[in-house]
Amino acid sequence: MNTVPENWVPFIPVHREGDNREIQLQRAALPRIPEGDPADPRKVRPRTFLLRTGLDGAGVQAYFVHEEEVPRAGVLVTQGFRRTRWRDGRV
Repeated sequence: MNTVPENWVPFIPVHREGDNREIQLQRAALPRIPEGDPADPRKVRPRTFLLRTGLDGAGVQAYFVHEEEVPRAGVLVTQGFRRTRWRDGRV
């Protein structure tokens, strides 16, 4: 077993509602264990809007991805920023 970066957001397989054969992938969270206090783990939440769907608001909602949308090797999701300028040099 090896270590996993804290910023990774795992998706775990869960059965679809009312079906015992089909599954979906549900967003989960890794525990953050403070040094010196292993009895108080906290969930690591995503920071960007890419995976925060359902976390910002009155009630926390589950986030699902259909199994067939993810290839067997997995997916690495990244976010990048681009800065562009107009003809007159404005950003």
